[in-house]
Amino acid sequence: MKQPKQVIETTDMLVSIYVFGITVLLVTYMMINLIRWVASFIQVNLAAITSGEFFEITASQDLGETKILHAIAITLVLVKAYRILIEYTKSHHINIKLLVEICIISSFIEVIFNYAGHSMEINLLFGLFGVINLFIYVFWYDKMVKIWNQKISR
Repeated sequence: MKQPKQVIETTDMLVSIYVFGITVLLVTYMMINLIRWVASFIQVNLAAITSGEFFEITASQDLGETKILHAIAITLVLVKAYRILIEYTKSHHINIKLLVEICIISSFIEVIFNYAGHSMEINLLFGLFGVINLFIYVFWYDKMVKIWNQKISR
């Protein structure tokens, strides 16, 4: 039977490898998302230029711009997720403040930029979830920072 210390070290190593793999996948996904965003941006603007309607906003251009803004916003959420993973690899603790921030941002992104992709009930659920997390963030911000600083100082 292995010693408890060896089991903990082995488990810690496996979790670190898992987090590293997830981090690599996240960065890969972010790069693919960036490439898609650039391609979509070029496609929307090229279509506008070739049709001679560059200064006129059509419904397809408005939809394309909304998709581009959604992709940018999702990229910001992925950057936040990347920060959470990096903080976890450094301290082996999850920063609750960053987690609440990502909950607020991602739910409002879906309501603002992708409202047509969901039913009204789901949009209301996203909005309610975002507002609840916003209240948690506002009212318990100092406590979340204090808990994080205590975890780091250990």
